[in-house]
Amino acid sequence: MTVPIEDDIRRETAQQPRFRMSISTALMLGFGLLVFTAAASVLGIGLWSASINTIQLVRDRDQLSIDLMEQQLRGHIESMMEANKFVARLIAAGNIDPNDKEALGEQIRISLAATPQVISAVLIASNFQATLVSRVGENLTWTTEDWRQQKGIQEAIIEGQAERQPFGGSLIWADRIKATLLNRRAPIFRSGKFLGAFATSVAISDLSRYLTTLDTSSENSRSFLLYGDNYVLAHPNMASGSYSRDKNEPIPHLTKIGDPVLENIWNKGLQRRGIGSAGRTQGSLA
Repeated sequence: MTVPIEDDIRRETAQQPRFRMSISTALMLGFGLLVFTAAASVLGIGLWSASINTIQLVRDRDQLSIDLMEQQLRGHIESMMEANKFVARLIAAGNIDPNDKEALGEQIRISLAATPQVISAVLIASNFQATLVSRVGENLTWTTEDWRQQKGIQEAIIEGQAERQPFGGSLIWADRIKATLLNRRAPIFRSGKFLGAFATSVAISDLSRYLTTLDTSSENSRSFLLYGDNYVLAHPNMASGSYSRDKNEPIPHLTKIGDPVLENIWNKGLQRRGIGSAGRTQGSLA
């Protein structure tokens, strides 16, 4: 007698044991999977939150350091600005006779003694006669000179006549000392008559040295000041004065400082996401 193949298959299938899961096992696996998913979610959210908090803490710390450094830099420059304004007011009020060169030179010397960051101060009279006090090492010397033929002086006098309050002048290249100067100028008027302009100057190498003394937050960090987007006003590598500059380019381009981070500051491909990217400057100097 021949048994159909279908019957054989049904018999073999009936003989095979069937896998059965108990209700307790199913509940245990189900709850275990839910607990695992919940724990993983909490862990993931915790790690994400921790990373966000860490980034925010780093930003807050860096912003606090920058704000503090900005205040100290302003104080360093503002003392020069106040001394500039004080001497100009004395001359405008008639307390100092600009024609008495010795008394004028002595008063300027006193103002420089109180502001060691100032490298020079000069009163340029409307007839281009200059009374100049310069800092040479620890000494202050004063001279009188005719600056009529000095490049840019006539333009500076015209600019001073158009102003009524002290203002920041353009960067000056001082050829005699091969240095770039940050300067403050105060026009002087008496009874409506323009007498001249009083200017005080700080070498940007001094500004770099001062910035270096402030930048002590980390051995791996470097602070710097940009002039516009592409030129460097102050940087630790400029503190010694051995940076690339001349009368045609009085401050160095950011690619000439020897700082690879600064050199690539505007390279978006190298900026780290999450920490924050550099913002473009306005190119102004107060």
